[in-house]
Amino acid sequence: MDSQTGDIIITIGGKAGQGVLSAGAFIEQIFYKKGFYTFMWNEYPSLIKGGHNAVMIRISDTPVMAP
Repeated sequence: MDSQTGDIIITIGGKAGQGVLSAGAFIEQIFYKKGFYTFMWNEYPSLIKGGHNAVMIRISDTPVMAP
């Protein structure tokens, strides 16, 4: 939780090909459908098999315009 805004920030990381982006999109949709504002961003995906990827989701009860 962000102590200044009260927003929830979730970070998911793993090896390329493990479904990190899919898991992030799934979590974002759950909160969006429950009426929260969401903002999801991912680090540039690894093009090398076994490289690492990460996705971050910001969840808020007020509009979110940036990470």
